[in-house]
Amino acid sequence: MSRHRPPALPEQIVYVGPSRTDWRPEEVPGLRRELVEHFAPDGPGVTYFRNCIIGGMQPLRPRHLALGPAAAWLAARERAAMSDAVLRYVDHDLCDLVEAAAPAMPLFAPHPSDLPGPSGFVVFARPIADLPPRDVDHVFDRLAHLDPRMGEDPVTRAVAHAAEGFGTQIIAASWGPVQALDLDRQAVGRWPAGGLWMSFYAGTRVQDGSAPITIDEELAFAWRPDGAPADRYKLPDVAGRAPGWTRLVFAAFILSKQQDVTASDTLRTGRPERRRTARAGLPERDVVVVRLRVRPPAAGAPRPAGTGRGPLTERVPVGGYWRNQWYPTLDDHRPKWVKGHFRGPKDAPIRSYDRVTILDARRHADDTTPADIPKH
Repeated sequence: MSRHRPPALPEQIVYVGPSRTDWRPEEVPGLRRELVEHFAPDGPGVTYFRNCIIGGMQPLRPRHLALGPAAAWLAARERAAMSDAVLRYVDHDLCDLVEAAAPAMPLFAPHPSDLPGPSGFVVFARPIADLPPRDVDHVFDRLAHLDPRMGEDPVTRAVAHAAEGFGTQIIAASWGPVQALDLDRQAVGRWPAGGLWMSFYAGTRVQDGSAPITIDEELAFAWRPDGAPADRYKLPDVAGRAPGWTRLVFAAFILSKQQDVTASDTLRTGRPERRRTARAGLPERDVVVVRLRVRPPAAGAPRPAGTGRGPLTERVPVGGYWRNQWYPTLDDHRPKWVKGHFRGPKDAPIRSYDRVTILDARRHADDTTPADIPKH
């Protein structure tokens, strides 16, 4: 179920409409600062988590804590992750490759070295998930027990329905460390290597001056201890929702480390935002922008059958694909993307085709060699 930010009272509402999805890399530091303020002890983020728990939309939380302390813990955890976050921005072309390639990415057990830092915040140039509208009546039924104004006021209900009609688009994610003991007091001895908490953000559709993006769902999992079987700690092979979005984020970071596939540039935070960040008591952060390198024309075309017989006299385009490569230092396999390329003599002409088939992982979930080209 998609989350909904608790609706504001009618006199607070400024605008209801589609959520913003066109964030620019230079805006990421300011967005991070706004979220830190949003999750302050006296900020609206605590109320948001409190209402999500009451509305049955917060399954991942400290089960040993009462409502108020649990909401405060959730907000403090997110605030701490954002305060220490490294900042990343994924450009449009790389978003296209990630979305096409992630479904076919081999299963693996994540390792802290797969992340840019222990805590971080990544913003995507376009949504990595677009969920349809959901009914919100059951949420109001639960919220009515908390505040009759929120559960029964017809204007507030109408505003929430109008906002919900635009669906949910995941455009960012944060991550930070977590222990099993934080979530369950009976979890002594579990997660000996610690764990990771990842939050997925959607654009806010009811805009009344609070945070412009809102947590929609979270996922927590254990890191694999040294020497433990990798199979027990692999990411779940589940499409959609938090498990599928986690695969997308890790695919983006794995691709970001491959210099033959991507390039990274550090964007210096502007002076006005550096001053605002300093006044907020936060460490200064610049944004690393990750983009897809320029590809050869038609590099996503699949190699036709029969070209493996005898020497090639033409250059044949070969689509990109994942290789499950062994890393001795990790004692485990790790996905590695082999980008689209031309096969054949360097000076030979390029083979032409009457038709080029593009493998779109969103429509061909069973494909194992998605094309290394953007979708339009």
